Amino acid sequence: MNANGLDAKFRAWDNIKKAYELNDFTIFDFDKFNLYQQEHLVTFEIEEWTGLKDKNDKLVYEGDLFKSDQLDNFIFRVWKVLGGFGSNVYVPIWQNDITRDYPFPLLPLADEQTASWFKGSCYVIGNIKQNPEYLDLDYLKQLIYKDTTIFDLNKL
Repeated sequence: MNANGLDAKFRAWDNIKKAYELNDFTIFDFDKFNLYQQEHLVTFEIEEWTGLKDKNDKLVYEGDLFKSDQLDNFIFRVWKVLGGFGSNVYVPIWQNDITRDYPFPLLPLADEQTASWFKGSCYVIGNIKQNPEYLDLDYLKQLIYKDTTIFDLNKL
């Protein structure tokens, strides 16, 4: 079970094919997963489902990137943290936190209020594996702040 008390689900990123090869498998599928990995001589990175779904009913996994209808021009990232999952907080000057391995502070993604916000207004726009451009700070600044004049991009 994950932090939300739901059955844990996982997806596997194939480092050779650069694609998600296996999606939505459970802990009970690990024997099949290990056999598949041995037969295909592939190294996978495993990502866990947060227990959340976005407003489009898409499962949200660690490493996913998302936006909120309520917070224009801000991109959030999901991290696996001790005891569950977290996201960067909404502070525009900290937008570059999504490029880091572990930001601080984090917004916990385990309570009912967050789940309600997520289901009502958030939507997954990609993930750090399939969309590595979001981890490029220069790209991120142009994307987020292109129509904003209150931030000095040279200070970010």
